[in-house]
Amino acid sequence: RLARHLGLNERIIQERMGRERRESLGVATTAPKWIGTKELNHLFWLLLHHPAEVGPVIAEAEPSMVTERPGAGHAMELLLSKMQLPEVIDQIADPDVAHVLRAAAAKEKLYDRDDAARAARDIITGLRVQDIQSRLSAIDQDLSTCTPSGDRSRYYELLQTRQRLQREKDALKRGFTTNSG
Repeated sequence: RLARHLGLNERIIQERMGRERRESLGVATTAPKWIGTKELNHLFWLLLHHPAEVGPVIAEAEPSMVTERPGAGHAMELLLSKMQLPEVIDQIADPDVAHVLRAAAAKEKLYDRDDAARAARDIITGLRVQDIQSRLSAIDQDLSTCTPSGDRSRYYELLQTRQRLQREKDALKRGFTTNSG
């Protein structure tokens, strides 16, 4: 009725009211929030619930392999240094990471204490395999454009690197299969 009274299209009024309501409620009208990867969220959960068991395992991982988000990496470092969650949240300047941390802290039991270190190792191993696979794909791309007759040393260097990475990936997968089953 308001639309007719004002002489406007009803859909325009509904859209405008809905947008203003979302904005007044603080609901994002742009891109969705960052929610972290399954692996990162599980590592956060493990660090929050079983820090003594998983801290040494997670500390061995390359931070950029675990996450590329600076706030998440910083939070991981702080948790590894045994800082408590409220202090970590105060230290990081990323509300999305803070939200992920709170959700991980509130989540019900994902892993038993006895399985925590193995779970962290399995997650880290899976991330290493993914990292190696992406590096292998990049090398395959380079090899597809490299000609052995034109740049022999570069070509053989790529082949050697590829073979080394493939052996590393195979070893990780064998260890993962052996340790997981």
